[in-house]
Amino acid sequence: KDSNRRTMSTHNLKLAIRNLLKQKSFSLISLAGLATSLAASIVVLTYFFHEISFDKQIPDSERTYRIISRLGQGKYWARTFAAYGDALENTTQIDSYTSFINADNSIVHVDETEYTIAEAVVADTAFINFFGLELLSGRKEDLGLPNQVYLTREMAETCFPGEDPLGRDIFLRQFEGANDSLGYFTVAGVLKPLPDNTHFGFQVVFSQKGHFAERMKHIKENKYSAANVYVRLHHTNSLTDLESELIDILHPYLANVQGPPMEAFNAKLQPVRDIHFTPDINREPRPVTRKSMLYLLLSVGLLILLLMTLNFISMVIVQSNEQSRTSRILRIMGADHMDLFRLSLTKISIIVVLSLVVTWVIIALSDSRLKTMFGGGWSFQSLSQQILFVSLGAGLFVVLLTAVGTYFSLSGQKRYGFFGVLTVFQFAIVILLVGFSMMISRQITYMDSKDLGYSEKNLIVTR
Repeated sequence: KDSNRRTMSTHNLKLAIRNLLKQKSFSLISLAGLATSLAASIVVLTYFFHEISFDKQIPDSERTYRIISRLGQGKYWARTFAAYGDALENTTQIDSYTSFINADNSIVHVDETEYTIAEAVVADTAFINFFGLELLSGRKEDLGLPNQVYLTREMAETCFPGEDPLGRDIFLRQFEGANDSLGYFTVAGVLKPLPDNTHFGFQVVFSQKGHFAERMKHIKENKYSAANVYVRLHHTNSLTDLESELIDILHPYLANVQGPPMEAFNAKLQPVRDIHFTPDINREPRPVTRKSMLYLLLSVGLLILLLMTLNFISMVIVQSNEQSRTSRILRIMGADHMDLFRLSLTKISIIVVLSLVVTWVIIALSDSRLKTMFGGGWSFQSLSQQILFVSLGAGLFVVLLTAVGTYFSLSGQKRYGFFGVLTVFQFAIVILLVGFSMMISRQITYMDSKDLGYSEKNLIVTR
């Protein structure tokens, strides 16, 4: 018996593969069901973890804030007064700060070729260090010189394919409202772009001196919500003190400027980690979401994963019951309860590993459809590492839970009671998911049929 048991342990993998090939229907159904369900749950969980990680890569993000302001009791604006760039200079509570304005809708000419810049900023000298940007070539200090420009690695390759962009000139044409500005800039450096899970981005960074100096002077001397201002505090316990002074420190710069009195404005510090999850703020550079919706999505993903695992356990238990003759032969050969369990665990592991491989193929082939569904928050290439970790976690969860269910089933104690509990639990989860689907369907139907108060036909939109 001992020799037979050692032989079985040695050939566990071979026996498992032989059993799976012999039971083709069970293997194919399990593989298809697991792969499809794993793909759905992994996509949902990966998207959740990607969204929840927004802005955490910003240095000292736990004590980094954005100044937002509003007039009276209106909505807050993501942009605030450019005068903060000077007013914050001697504020004791602040460790560092930076200020920049957006220069989107820009057109860049390199020689005879024209490029449209979707996201561009005009930044001060603290911008690169504040956001922890990696400089791939050039010097950070040159951002303080007139008419300097920094390109992201991708933009540099687009504008100057196969060439060194440093010292090259680009011609800028930029539209802002009714203004049409022209200017020449010299490439001073190449930057690694901000990660996708950041609430703003850029392809190009312009210096504030030179071409943009007059524009910066104009917005600093007026009560415009035009600048993005970020501060990093020495300690978070100084937050309340600084917030109470945000309007007062602007008085020397804007009190006598035409417009509403400074007392009519409100300003506060918004934690940078909360920006992506705070709706109803005007002029956000990128779409935001609600944490409640993310946690709802997380619960759906976990329910799919749990339902799929329970269904797989049920199939394994049913299959093991049908293979009782094989189990008796193995017991005659000297196999005990643990030997049979290890054999089942090997088969389970093989199916789960193959399912994960098929899952990755499904996700990769569905990349364009997922981009349409999730927007800019999904990219198989950029999220591949997160997908790998989530896949390993989901696969391990399936293996462990199925192993526990199989162990109780093979022990022979209350086998059918355990199977009954699984069945009831499965039905409960299915009912819950159906309820979620009906609720979402009703919400979509309501939005489609809601009276907007005007006719959508014959409308002209001017941008």
